[in-house]
Amino acid sequence: MLSAALLALARGPGAAGEAALSARGGFETEDASVELRSPHGYGLRARFVRPRFAKYPGRRFAAVLRLPGGWGAGTGLLDHRLAGAAAARGVVVAAFDAEPKLREEIGSPVLDYNGAKDQDDAAVVLRELFRHPGVDPAAVGVWSHSNGVTIAAGVLAREEFRRRVLFLLDDEGPHAPWDIIRDERIELRDPGLRRVWREKVLRAKVPSEYRTPEEFFRERSAVDFIGKFEGIYQRVQGREDHVLLSWHGHAAAMIRAAAPPAGKARWTRLNRSPRDRVYRTPGDLEAALDIERVRGPNDRRLWDRLLRLFDEGRAPGK
Repeated sequence: MLSAALLALARGPGAAGEAALSARGGFETEDASVELRSPHGYGLRARFVRPRFAKYPGRRFAAVLRLPGGWGAGTGLLDHRLAGAAAARGVVVAAFDAEPKLREEIGSPVLDYNGAKDQDDAAVVLRELFRHPGVDPAAVGVWSHSNGVTIAAGVLAREEFRRRVLFLLDDEGPHAPWDIIRDERIELRDPGLRRVWREKVLRAKVPSEYRTPEEFFRERSAVDFIGKFEGIYQRVQGREDHVLLSWHGHAAAMIRAAAPPAGKARWTRLNRSPRDRVYRTPGDLEAALDIERVRGPNDRRLWDRLLRLFDEGRAPGK
């Protein structure tokens, strides 16, 4: 059964009564792709698992852009059955793949590693969502997994999107990769990750494109951008992080940067805790970690949180 807010999202101008439901109890869905163009000259394959637009003329639906972890392709996130389930409930679920990410391996100087170029590409897909007649422009969110928050925060700090995007759902994203790489006291699930950053990623870009690692990371530190975003910032954090194990400093840093007075978020929340709590000590934050471990980027609890955000974001008041 659709919530009242999601039903409202599915109604378009002039639509009367409840949105039409299929015989299975939801909207009929489709899996569609469109070829877009990056401002940097290569193709972008955007994929949308969504209600079947032709079946519901005049209606507009909520939408979310998913951004994957790491530095790879994103459309595979939509293979999961819960993407189709969300579409059946009235949500357009979008993701995209940039041509370089499909053909290049980690260590290639062609890859941008979630910098300004990758952020430009995400902006292209967001614009596609906002201008589509089947999408409600007041109900567009972004959902990032892990290092995808680097792209998300960079895009949402831009003047074009900082007020228009309804929310950012951030699943265990790093606040500042360079700080984490340099701090050997932070235990990583994969100890070889620091070597990948230093010997592949940085070697591919420094000094050929950036003079120093600090310059490289200046456009890849989410904590430096999230404070400009004026929508909702929802952090999901497990007690055992998928990369950083028992270290939760990244979660606390992102919430502090997003929330007033440092940031401009409409409101912030960690997991299911009360809104606008800022965590000053590790103990404060750990007491709020009611999830032992996030079970990958398609954990059902993440999808449930996504649907609640559409409800909460369109509710009257703050």
